[in-house]
Amino acid sequence: MRSTLSLLVFLSFACGDDDSVVDVGTDSGTDAGSDARDGGTDAGIDAGPVCVGSEVVTFDTSDGVTLEADLHLAGESRGIAILFHMIPPSNTRANYPDAFVEALVARGVNVLNVDRRGAGGSGGVATEAYEGPGGALDVEAAVAFADAHACAFDLERLTLVGASNGTTSVFDYVVAASDNVDAAAPKAVVWLTPGTYTENQHTFADKRGILESTPLLFVWTPTEAPAEAWIAPLREGAPGDWAFQDYAAGDHGTATFGSAPESVEAVATWIADNAG
Repeated sequence: MRSTLSLLVFLSFACGDDDSVVDVGTDSGTDAGSDARDGGTDAGIDAGPVCVGSEVVTFDTSDGVTLEADLHLAGESRGIAILFHMIPPSNTRANYPDAFVEALVARGVNVLNVDRRGAGGSGGVATEAYEGPGGALDVEAAVAFADAHACAFDLERLTLVGASNGTTSVFDYVVAASDNVDAAAPKAVVWLTPGTYTENQHTFADKRGILESTPLLFVWTPTEAPAEAWIAPLREGAPGDWAFQDYAAGDHGTATFGSAPESVEAVATWIADNAG
């Protein structure tokens, strides 16, 4: 999905100043087609950043770990979904299939797909991604990167997606953000096969109130007994903003996207409907 954008795409979808224009020639004698052929624009006009396409990016956590991620830009939308994969180091951001990312981008949702610490192209110690404060710091750094990006993503439409014990990092960040008025709380949360590991630092019963008013999607397969046992009680009396998608043919975490392909469109649609 990483590709070099043509100038025409650059000019069509750049998210710079609304007053930016392309010099396509005037009555002064400029050939209206020459700028397009030569790949030139008016030298005095800033077309702004490119807000379509994909690129590899890096950013640092507050404790000095450099994380690597894929940024996929949707163009017109300013909402963003940030993805956190299953347990490192044996899993990486490659767990999330292209089809899922493409489904989000097609719905106008930007995507930041992160290698958690200790995995893939990121530095750090893998166990610190889910034991202790490190996981929340990974999420915090990804959110801060999105907040500072030139394409001005709207963090009022932020979705955090965690798979397996990626749910741990997301949950830890949500708890930390609830105590920090300057932190961006997610508009929506997706958990792909949460379980007891989600509670490594915080018990869900104690912190449930933080998520009561947040759209929260649980995705799992009922044949996976530990996940079924953890999620089943939450369905009783669940807030109206919580949703439950179980797939009989599903698998653990991001593997559900492969074993139950219909989940790709279903999860992407839920994100777009609730925060896109």
